[in-house]
Amino acid sequence: MVKLSWLKEECPKDASDEEMEQCARAFLLYLVGSIIFATTSGNLVLLSYLPLFNDFDKAGKYAWGAAVLAFLFRQLGKASMKCQSTISGSLTLLQVTFVFSVPNLA
Repeated sequence: MVKLSWLKEECPKDASDEEMEQCARAFLLYLVGSIIFATTSGNLVLLSYLPLFNDFDKAGKYAWGAAVLAFLFRQLGKASMKCQSTISGSLTLLQVTFVFSVPNLA
């Protein structure tokens, strides 16, 4: 795992193309770890997501929406267990879904 604060650092203005790609991968990893597949760790992201961004063209063709929903539903299932005290996943997505699914709330 790597700290999210490290991934959020800005890319230097005089960065080479290779450095720009590395910064883009770091930022995408930050988004994945902090928003899309957020965990209860709060400030860490799994490095196992990094290979998803080896090829930017392939990464753009993944079914990210389906993956986010599957992850969120799995985390909701875990959160409903007696032994679990926290919830993780894309909670913003959960809030938006709730607001638009309840009549007269949106």
